[in-house]
Amino acid sequence: MNKEIVIGKIPFVFAPINTEDNPYPIPNSLMFKLTTGYGGVVQQAKSTETEMALKYAYMCGSTVTGQMDDYGNGKEYADEFLDYIKQNCILKDKNVLEIGCGTGYLLSQLQKEGATCIGIEPGECNVKYGRKKFGVTIIQDFFRKELFSAEMKFDVIVFYCVLEHIYNIRSFLEDTKEILSNDGKVFLGVPNSYPHLARGDISMLFIEHWNYFTMKSLKSVFYQCRMKGNTIESRRGGTLFGMFKKGNDELMSVNEKNEEFFNFRQKFVRNKAIIENFLETTTNNGNSLGVYVAWGFINWINICSEFVNLHNVRFIDDNPLLKDTFYPGYSNPIENYDSFMNQPTEYILIASYTYEKTIMNRIIESDYPGRIITIKELLS
Repeated sequence: MNKEIVIGKIPFVFAPINTEDNPYPIPNSLMFKLTTGYGGVVQQAKSTETEMALKYAYMCGSTVTGQMDDYGNGKEYADEFLDYIKQNCILKDKNVLEIGCGTGYLLSQLQKEGATCIGIEPGECNVKYGRKKFGVTIIQDFFRKELFSAEMKFDVIVFYCVLEHIYNIRSFLEDTKEILSNDGKVFLGVPNSYPHLARGDISMLFIEHWNYFTMKSLKSVFYQCRMKGNTIESRRGGTLFGMFKKGNDELMSVNEKNEEFFNFRQKFVRNKAIIENFLETTTNNGNSLGVYVAWGFINWINICSEFVNLHNVRFIDDNPLLKDTFYPGYSNPIENYDSFMNQPTEYILIASYTYEKTIMNRIIESDYPGRIITIKELLS
């Protein structure tokens, strides 16, 4: 059986943009295919074009998965991850390295626990921001073991929302092991892709993400690299946390059949047909459609574009950072709900599983006059 799923061209969303096109030379969209990788992880198929585009995006300073900072959701995510680290490690007097430290906020909090900290981050804006605001030490570069002398070892190595961005997981983890002390620990967080894979949902797909982990496959890649440890689901549910250290003689067997991958293929094909019909029925028959939390659903719109009349589609998101910005390749600006309700559409699609109930209550309370549809209802 062919071990590749052709999704189609999806938008390259890497940061909020103020025009309908990504900054040159970052493309608006790229062809996306799924396959299986190291440890049985569902993985984006390798592409030279994608690799080049990602280098430009990272140098610009990607914010696709959000930024840890001292306010808002970024602080909440950072503080939860910090609590997890503190529950499993005494940080005082430890040498700590954070790979992909972003703004440096988490690094500054680790430093407050008495650790000696250093970060690595390729994004110039993030590095300048972190050095100035948090006073942390950051190397502006992509991670590689050659950045450190052979004698330099770290007691704790941290990377949050990084491993999904690494194509060659094995090489990355081997390099990490080389600079980890014998009793050292690795702490990480990655998006939990299991619910999306289980329902054939492509809203999880981002050009920047090479890997789509489940609890089983995350543990598998470390075991294949002869590291032992545990994984848990974060309180928020959308992230997996892991803690691993050197030394594991027991190799976890990799499921060659990879049911997750093939089940996803089957459901993806079914879902695509349903969404094509829905978009054609709503937008091409003179009706207008509002998509509430369109961040992921934009992938479906892109691959089903021949069935969509974009003049009749509006995008809604309550994130104030997204208001009046654009998805790459689309001239429809993102609206907040209040401005949307000044001229509502005939249909509104709640495209979020996580916030479905919250959004539904808001729409009902505002006396929305049209028809409400949820992505769960549509694909059930």
